[in-house]
Amino acid sequence: EAIQTVWFTQLGSILSENSLALNLGRFDQYMYPYYKRDIDSGAITAEEAQELIEALWIKLSEWVWAISSNTARFFAGYNSFQNLTVGGRTRDGRDATNDLSYMCLKATENVKTHQPGLSVRIHPDSPEEFLLAVCRLIRVGTGFPAVHNDRVGSAMLLAAGLSPEDARDWSNCGCVVPHFRKIGEWTSAVSLNIAAALEYALNEGRSRLTGEQMGLPEKPMAEFTSFEEIKAAFYKQVSNLIKHSVIGSVTAQKIHTEIVPRPYLSLLVDGCMQKGLDLSRGGAQYNLAPVLTGIGVADVSNSLAMIKKLVFEEKKYSLADINAALNANWEGYEELRQAALACPKYGNDDDYVDSIAVELSDYYSKDIRGYNDIFGSRFNSAFMGISNYIPAGSIIGATPDGRKAATPLTEGVSPHAGTDLTSPTAAMRSVAKINHDIHTGGTLMNVKLSPSLLESERSLHNLAALIRGYFELGAFHVQFNVISAETLKKAQETPENYRDLLVRVAGYSTQFVNLSREAQDAIIERTTYENF
Repeated sequence: EAIQTVWFTQLGSILSENSLALNLGRFDQYMYPYYKRDIDSGAITAEEAQELIEALWIKLSEWVWAISSNTARFFAGYNSFQNLTVGGRTRDGRDATNDLSYMCLKATENVKTHQPGLSVRIHPDSPEEFLLAVCRLIRVGTGFPAVHNDRVGSAMLLAAGLSPEDARDWSNCGCVVPHFRKIGEWTSAVSLNIAAALEYALNEGRSRLTGEQMGLPEKPMAEFTSFEEIKAAFYKQVSNLIKHSVIGSVTAQKIHTEIVPRPYLSLLVDGCMQKGLDLSRGGAQYNLAPVLTGIGVADVSNSLAMIKKLVFEEKKYSLADINAALNANWEGYEELRQAALACPKYGNDDDYVDSIAVELSDYYSKDIRGYNDIFGSRFNSAFMGISNYIPAGSIIGATPDGRKAATPLTEGVSPHAGTDLTSPTAAMRSVAKINHDIHTGGTLMNVKLSPSLLESERSLHNLAALIRGYFELGAFHVQFNVISAETLKKAQETPENYRDLLVRVAGYSTQFVNLSREAQDAIIERTTYENF
C-alpha cells in the first residue's frame, strides 16, 4: 500500500505538470518503517518486497515527458529525471543506510530501466559494504547510480538558508541539484553559454558563425595588449549574459504567479498549506531562487590557457593569427591548431589551466548571487549537463583551444571530451579544485571507464577508494559510464540489438538508441580510461 501510494502521488504530479524532475526523494528513509513492520510481522518476505520495488521502477519508466523537438536537444533521451536517493545521513547526523538502500541498488541492476534516476549519498561513515555495492552496480554499466558527496550537498543547502537538520535531509533532484521537500525552486531556469561570452569578447560582441551582434560591443581581438585585458573583456560579457538571464527568469516568475498556479504540488511541498500560498507565489517554507546553469567551463579555461601560453608567454603567435584561424575554422592553420591542442588542458591535474577554471567558476557564482528573485532569494549557480552542451556548442564558432565550430562543448565540470589524457585520478583532482559548495544548483562530472578495469574484486575496492578520495578533496558528484566505444558503435549500427543499453548522458541515464546521433557521438568521444 505504501508503494502504491508513492506511485499514485507521482502519477498525480505527472498528470498535473507534464514536468521533469519530479523527485521521489529519500525512498529508503520514508519507506523503511513500512518495510520493517511487514517483515517483522511476517506479512511479506524480503523477496516479495524486492519484486514490489522493481514493479515500481517499471511503472516509473512507462510515461514519457512530452516536449518540443528543440527542447529535446537540451534534454536528450526521453528522460523524465525522476530522481530517487538512498544512503546519506539521518536528520541528526547518523548513517542512514538500511536494507532498502541495498534493495534499491539491486532493483536498478535487475530491471535495467532508465527510471528512476538512482542517486546515492556517500559520507565518511558510510559502510564500506554499501560503497562496494554501489561500485558493483557501477560495474554493470547502466550509468547508475550517480554518486554524491553527502557533506557538500548539505553545505550547499546550508548556504541557501536551510536549518542544519533540513540540510542533512537532502535528496538529489533533476540532474545534480541538492533538494528538500520544503523547497520551492526552479532548478533549471537558464542554460547560460559561457563559451559564447568568450566568443563575444574575442569577436567584437558578434557571433563568429553568423556575424550577428549578440553581446556587448568590444574592440577587435588583435588590439588587446595583455592577457588580463582579455579576461576582463570576457568577464564583462559573462556578466551581461547573467544580467539578461536574471531579467528573463524574474519575468517568467512573475508570469507564473499570475497564470500558472500549482495546486497539486502545493499540497506536497511543506509550507504552502501553512502559509495559505500557492507554490508559484512563494508558499514553500524555503524559496530558493532560480538556477543559472553554466555551460563550457573546460572549453573557456582551455582557450584562455592557450592564449596566455602561446601569445603572451611564449609569443609564438599573435592574436591576429588566432583570430584568422578561428574565422577559418582552423582550415589552413593546422600547425597552429596542433600547438593549441598541445597546450595545457583542464582535466589533467595541471594548475596552469585548472586555476583558470577555479577563477571562472568563482566569478560566475559571485556575479549570479548578486541578484535576487521576486521572493528576495539570491540566484543560484550550477554546472550540470543534461544534454545542453551539444546544442550550445552548435551555435559557437571555433575556439582557441583547438575545438572546431559547431561541435559540442563540455557537460558540467567534466573535462572536454578526449582532452583528459592522464588518468581518472588526475581528471578528478582537476574537478575537485573547483569550489563546489558555492554552486547550490549542483556540479556534475562524468567519467568513462573500460569494462576490463572493473573485472576483479580488487578493482572495485580501488574504485571505492577513488570515490572516497575525490570526496575528501571537496568535490560534489561523479558518475560513471562503464562501457567500450566498440559496443556503442555497434549499437549505432544495429540499434535493434541494443534497445536495453543504458548510458550516462549527463545527470541521468537513458537508452542509448533513443539519443540523437550527435548525442551518441558525443558520448563515444569521451575519454575511456583503461587504468586508474
